[in-house]
Amino acid sequence: EQPNASWAKLGLAQDAFVNLRHFKRLMASVAMILRVGMPLLVAEFAWQCSKVFQLPYEYGNYILNAALGEEAREFRGAVPEVSSSRFSRLLWALDFVDSHEKAGLCATTYMALYGTTVRQMGQLVCDLRDRRPHSRLWRKADTPRSDRGREQDRFRETVIQGFTEMSVMLVVMFERQPLRTVFSPLHMCAAGLARARARKSASLAPELPVSQASRPPS
Repeated sequence: EQPNASWAKLGLAQDAFVNLRHFKRLMASVAMILRVGMPLLVAEFAWQCSKVFQLPYEYGNYILNAALGEEAREFRGAVPEVSSSRFSRLLWALDFVDSHEKAGLCATTYMALYGTTVRQMGQLVCDLRDRRPHSRLWRKADTPRSDRGREQDRFRETVIQGFTEMSVMLVVMFERQPLRTVFSPLHMCAAGLARARARKSASLAPELPVSQASRPPS
């Protein structure tokens, strides 16, 4: 390992370039080294480069299964629907709730964010679309207000429907975190799953008798 090595020591010319084929191979190699799926790597890469987050389909299903259990089976092959009660269960299942609001937010703050985000979902989805790098290739950067109003009218639901809308909700939650101990919405979900898994493992661990627990190891 040579973290401070120059381009010349690494055998790379300063005018070297990476085409699309090489980039795909590079991403596949990085995903293999990190032992993560390619969709997760691409989602994190997109966030760090452009602050555009799209929850991968497989990981979204994994999160819903962890939070809702058997109830999440109805989402397989269909558009997921996350009501306020399901959202509350997801918060607790992923260990997002912090009543002291030091490492997270309290439950009432999260639920207020849910209500506000759902009411503004149409506008937020339009903004997400406009921030995507390819959006300027197929539509004008400045969308007429009438068009945005028509698209806003498509979102009159009182629940979160779809993984794009779920991605918007996760970004809103990430941006409101009091301490930036996580680096992205995806990292926030992964950290929550790890905490919840550790808590569950600790609760399932057998308790030793007092005499055995206090006995020094031989």
